[in-house]
Formats: sequence, structure tokens, C-alpha cells
Amino acid sequence: MPVYQAVLAARYPRAAEEPVAAGRQSDRVARISWARVSKEVSTYLLLVLRGLEFLVEEEIRSKLQVRARLSAVNCE
Repeated sequence: MPVYQAVLAARYPRAAEEPVAAGRQSDRVARISWARVSKEVSTYLLLVLRGLEFLVEEEIRSKLQVRARLSAVNCE
């Protein structure tokens, strides 16, 4: 089962139980479902990237503070 189908089944359990009509309607439902999953995945990835950005900024700040303290100690 592809990941997007697993996510849809977990998120919308009733939709997984309903019979899917043949032909164009099933294609339309698949496109709509994929659009929903795509939006949720992109939102999740955006949150992950923002979290990583925060961690990198904090790491840079801490290294700059350590360097500033070391240079202050060396100057004394």
C-alpha cells in the first residue's frame, strides 16, 4: 500500500470502507485525495524545516557565545 493511501486510510477511515465507483469518478477521487495528502505532507515538511532552521540558529548562537567568551578570557 503506498504511503499516501495509508495516510488517507488512517485519516479518513470511512472513505476507505466506501466502495469506489469505476471510471472517471474513481480517478477524480484519487486526485482529490492525493491533493489533500499532498497539502498535509507539505505542511508537515514546512514545520520540520522551520524546526531545523531554529536548531541551526541556536547552534550558531551558542558557538558565537563560546567564541566571544573565549576571546574575552584571552584578552584579560
